[in-house]
Amino acid sequence: MFSERSSPQVTAGGQNATDAIAESLLHRFAFSEAFKIPLCKHIETEITALKPEDPARMQRANDVGDLLNELGEYAAAEVLYRLALEGRERILGPEHPDTLSSANDLGVALAMQGNYAGAEPLIQRGLAGREKILGLENRDTLVSIHNLGWLFSQMGEYDRAETQYRQALAISERSLGVNDPDTLITVNNLGVLLSKKGDYDGAEDLYLRALASQERVLGPEHHDTLTTISNLGTLLYDKGNYDLAEILYQRASDGQKRILGEQHPDTLRAKMYLESLLQARMRPMNQYPNAPGEDVLADEHKKM
Repeated sequence: MFSERSSPQVTAGGQNATDAIAESLLHRFAFSEAFKIPLCKHIETEITALKPEDPARMQRANDVGDLLNELGEYAAAEVLYRLALEGRERILGPEHPDTLSSANDLGVALAMQGNYAGAEPLIQRGLAGREKILGLENRDTLVSIHNLGWLFSQMGEYDRAETQYRQALAISERSLGVNDPDTLITVNNLGVLLSKKGDYDGAEDLYLRALASQERVLGPEHHDTLTTISNLGTLLYDKGNYDLAEILYQRASDGQKRILGEQHPDTLRAKMYLESLLQARMRPMNQYPNAPGEDVLADEHKKM
């Protein structure tokens, strides 16, 4: 996701027991229309029942937007992020941390749909506001620095992306620690970027560093861990080590299917990578296509 990490990071808000249950159900039945239609109606009723000026209305809209974003339902997430942003601008002001979170999250949703021109000013706005109000070493500010690098990478502006990633990594290592999950996302994404620029040795060192820590800190089937596994597979594919690349792609595909479900966009992407490799292995050795690679968006630390 790309596999510049699992995806951009959206900002994490508070989650109560009801939210946790809803998230579990959403992941289990994410692509069941019989479940989604009544759920969406329930969410709509719940949000519209709150008064337009009630901050809880915007918080709920943003929280559900986060869940939909994680499920790959980016257009639906965009609608809710816009609702949250417009309300927070009106009630809290344009520089309130919650407003800046909604700006970042909306930018992420637009970028995931390929609308980079719409995404950049929102992510830039979030970064400028967070740096001013929260400081450079705040976790939310680091998310914005990272997400801007991710966006530049998606746009093909690799030098600008590398500047952002290296800045985010240096600050993250110092303020969060070398094994913090957000630090490791940046390590992975910098590896993706170096691979895109042809620095395979530099990329491999970063992937191996990220993977070793992610398996220990997050576990072998965490989404971030599986993204790094897939990226390492892509790198080995590019270097001609097709046997090991196939093993890694298979592991990533199986893991994504178990934790996200068969129809999640990341699961489908992992399956596509594996199938592309298997098809390519049926060709003469000098006719292999370039393998895909993935960047992950910094998780706004579950919604900082």
